[in-house]
Amino acid sequence: MDKMKFDCPEVEENVAPYYLLSDTSYDYVETLKSVESTNLTGEFTITAYNKGDGENQILFIPIEKFKYRIDAFFNEDKNENRYIMIPEDDAVKIYMVEFSDESEYVSRFAEYEKQAKE
Repeated sequence: MDKMKFDCPEVEENVAPYYLLSDTSYDYVETLKSVESTNLTGEFTITAYNKGDGENQILFIPIEKFKYRIDAFFNEDKNENRYIMIPEDDAVKIYMVEFSDESEYVSRFAEYEKQAKE
């Protein structure tokens, strides 16, 4: 993936663009045009901005199918059940999770840092 800076076209009020990625032909930007603060009412799209002379492409995402905020990977329902959303190899999966006391947490960061250097 290209990590080059992308100059997003100007947008209007209540519109939140977010750069996703680039490939050889397109820069991909998600845009949420929200009616209210939950981000569950509005229009959600991904636009593929053509790097050449061709037309831009757009993908409409049905916001009404989302159970919680589009920009959230963690959420809580009305019964205080907590969920995380994780994109895995075969699907995006949603798991119910439980928190534990912070004093019981053992960080794995040093292990990951070591693996990254190998």
